[in-house]
Amino acid sequence: MKNDFKNNAKSKDLDVDKGFKRKFKNATRKSGKISRDREKALDIFTKIEKDKAYSNIIFEKELNKISLNRTDNDIDGHFNEISDVEQVNYSVVRNLVLGTLENKLLLDYYIDRFLKHKLKRKSDDVRNILRLGIYQIIFMNSGKDYAVCNDMVAITKKRLRGYEGLVNGVLRNAIRSKDTLAPPEGNDVKSMSTKYSIDESIINLWLDGYGLDKTIEICENSCQRAPLFARVNIGRINRDEAIDLLKSQGITAVKTTESDRGIVIDQRSQAAAVTGKAFKDGIISFQDLSSILAVDKLGINDNDYILDMCAAPGGKSTSAAELAKHGKVVAWDVYQHKIDLINRYAKRCSLSNIEACEYSALEFQPDYAECFDKVILDPPCSGLGVIRRRPEIRYKSMKDFNLPNQQLFMLKLAARYVKPQGSILYSTCTVNKEENDNLINSFMSLGYTDDFDILYNQQIFTGEYGADGFYICILKKRG
Repeated sequence: MKNDFKNNAKSKDLDVDKGFKRKFKNATRKSGKISRDREKALDIFTKIEKDKAYSNIIFEKELNKISLNRTDNDIDGHFNEISDVEQVNYSVVRNLVLGTLENKLLLDYYIDRFLKHKLKRKSDDVRNILRLGIYQIIFMNSGKDYAVCNDMVAITKKRLRGYEGLVNGVLRNAIRSKDTLAPPEGNDVKSMSTKYSIDESIINLWLDGYGLDKTIEICENSCQRAPLFARVNIGRINRDEAIDLLKSQGITAVKTTESDRGIVIDQRSQAAAVTGKAFKDGIISFQDLSSILAVDKLGINDNDYILDMCAAPGGKSTSAAELAKHGKVVAWDVYQHKIDLINRYAKRCSLSNIEACEYSALEFQPDYAECFDKVILDPPCSGLGVIRRRPEIRYKSMKDFNLPNQQLFMLKLAARYVKPQGSILYSTCTVNKEENDNLINSFMSLGYTDDFDILYNQQIFTGEYGADGFYICILKKRG
């Protein structure tokens, strides 16, 4: 441990004061109690990193264990039955974790500027402390830089004794250098990957598929926080009435121009909206605009018989059921707990025309051959359109995804379930030609040009309309 600090302290970038010991003692003395918010944020961030898990799942598991103060900017609202183990501010913890996760590669770039040698023993744990600290110093502009430094040093002393000096030196240098630090320049893959904190393989994928200008646009929009959209249950209330109802509850919302069922919640109203009566009563459901548009484009009629092949958590199933008021939606998923999730979603929306069944979209069900007026297929995908909401996806190599063959197989099954003159919605929440345009071309080249027409085909890029990146294709069966 001492050697790690000594070696790093030799760096011209790591300016460790001669009176470090005295300053460190004063810093830790002044800090008093370690911020529970920062310590909990470090715990959650570290768990996401080590488990390679989805941030939303880890948040739910970890934050359900603690007592939360959710006074501002809580847009999830899914944490119930909280124990009284400790008190943290959910919004602060969430913003710290997500902000650090969204900027991980850029933060590492800054950290490495202050290190002459790579970290060795316990390097991941030390780096996570530095990431969280530098994120707060560089990106949050709270005016509490030294309080951040003191807290992170105290946490290091508590958990990784021997690395306090290294952490203190790096963070104090970050404070002194914050006005001059800048991301790498240039449009080469490595520079773009670092600047936008997105894996190089994803950058290459977008460059190959969409060119440099569009790739830069996608990257920049992927670094913005996503708006909070909602779908109005127009079977129970019209959109104007819903907006007035929300206003009466202290919630500001405006219409979307792209869908006559969509609204966008004002940022200052998000906390109230997700815990509000309109949501609990099923008047509105939180769903990204691109997903709302996908079902809109399917052209559902009042009495349609509809299959949703990969239905959980139930957003598209309930969306379709609200339009097919006298019809029926058969919603499939392979896991019973997800079937339960769909049923709870339907119950909240007061929908009795959804039948959730435990079936796999990868297994043909002959009893349903050519039964449905509409088929919805939103298969598992790489999720590159939703990295604003699930930032861990930013760091997945495209080698980790081998989905087009599975997606194509599911689409061929969907073709067997739809009636003549019926339609299929094929959609994904990704920006990747191999899973979208190219897959539809592959499907049609297998002889389906004689049976299907492409009625609608759109790649929504991340940030377009403010929405998530999404692909929508409507296929109509002849006959």
